[in-house]
Amino acid sequence: MQYIHNRALDDQYYKELILAYLEKFGTAKRVDINGLVLDKLPNVLDETQKYNKVKNLLQALKQKGLIESEGKSWRMSKKI
Repeated sequence: MQYIHNRALDDQYYKELILAYLEKFGTAKRVDINGLVLDKLPNVLDETQKYNKVKNLLQALKQKGLIESEGKSWRMSKKI
């Protein structure tokens, strides 16, 4: 059972979660995205690593042009 909690899911899974949330609700603050993703990250990561992971996921989606920041919120890119 511990293996399941320590096993990392694919980054694509987390990105799809974020995109699905943004599609449904339009925008999300970082705290909302943290609430969505942090508890799904593996237990082998400490809190700082988890927050960095979320930041990296958001930046990767932004670099692909899928999402954009709007102040302190994130939303789907208008380019899509």
